Amino acid sequence: GGLYDDYNDDGGDGNDDDAGGDGGAEAIDRAEDAAMNRAARLADALSLASTLSSEKRSTKREGGYRVLFKAITQHAAGEGGQEVLES
Repeated sequence: GGLYDDYNDDGGDGNDDDAGGDGGAEAIDRAEDAAMNRAARLADALSLASTLSSEKRSTKREGGYRVLFKAITQHAAGEGGQEVLES
């Protein structure tokens, strides 16, 4: 057991990376839930975009632009986000 052996991940370390058998399915479910949440946040931000120009208070308007910018740059990742933007 030298330094190389400690960091060598050849599967012989005794750890079962897929223990339980459904860990992968749970990860997929979490990823799908996260994608749905991103799409919902993006849709919410886009629905508010039409009201930003009529907002009289600059602080509310700037806050709305921040939310919209974050939604487009962060929540529009992936195919689902692109579909929401295109619709």
